[in-house]
Amino acid sequence: MNIAFPANAANFYSLLSNLANFNLIPTGTINSYIFSFDNSAEPSPAFQSQGFGNSNIIDNLGSMFYYMIFFFVLAGFTKLVGLIKDKHK
Repeated sequence: MNIAFPANAANFYSLLSNLANFNLIPTGTINSYIFSFDNSAEPSPAFQSQGFGNSNIIDNLGSMFYYMIFFFVLAGFTKLVGLIKDKHK
């Protein structure tokens, strides 16, 4: 489905999208050091106007990708500490 937004609404949603996604860390520079993506598939113009430059999920998730990794590492660490604590009772 392709919905045409007026320019002022598209600009507002673009600013709101960065705030809602908690894009607080520079994922572009981090991703360039860790990954090498092939940007061959480009999204539709409607997605490009919202700030999605390609169809790669890691690029499109932005900071949320790293927040999820941090959460799983922290959960694993918490579980490990709990197991060590139970072992030494």
